[in-house]
Amino acid sequence: IPIVNEYGKIGFIDHCCNLVVPPIYDNIKGCFLSDEHIVAVSKNKKWTVLDSKGKELLPFEYSTIHPSRDSSIVSTQRFSKWQVVDIKSGKVIVEEGLYDYIDGFRYGFARVKKNGLWGVIKNDGKLVLPTEYLDLMDFYYNWDKPETRIRKSSIDTWQVVNLLTL
Repeated sequence: IPIVNEYGKIGFIDHCCNLVVPPIYDNIKGCFLSDEHIVAVSKNKKWTVLDSKGKELLPFEYSTIHPSRDSSIVSTQRFSKWQVVDIKSGKVIVEEGLYDYIDGFRYGFARVKKNGLWGVIKNDGKLVLPTEYLDLMDFYYNWDKPETRIRKSSIDTWQVVNLLTL
C-alpha cells in the first residue's frame, strides 16, 4: 500500500501497516495486488522497479518504465531508446532501439511504434501486427476486453481487432 509523507515522498506499508519501504520516491506506476506484483518508482527523474519487499529489480537509470499488468515484464526507456525486460530472469526480450516507442503490456500484448506507424508485439517480443497503422488505440481503452481498434489512414474506418486472435 503506498503512503505519502509530509514532504510528498512515496513509500509503502504492508497489509499490517508495517513500513516496508520508507517514503523516498517521487512517483509510482502500478500497485501491489499481491506479493508477486511489482511497481515502477522514480526518484530524481529516474525510474526503477520494486518488488513487494522493496528490492530494486533494475538499475535506477530509466527515464520511463511501463510495468505489465501481470508484473512479469516491463517496457523501459533509456537514452530515448525503448526495450522490453523480463523481470524474473533479467533477460532482454526486445533490444534497445528496435522500436521508437513500446507501450505497457496488457493481455500479453503491447503497442509499438516505428517510423511513425503502429503495430503490436507479444510478450515474447514477436511482432504479431505489423507496424503499418496510422492509428492503433491503446489497450487501456477496453479495460475488460482484449481488443483494440486500428486504421491505416485518416480516411479509413476503424476496425476492431481481438488481441487473442493475433
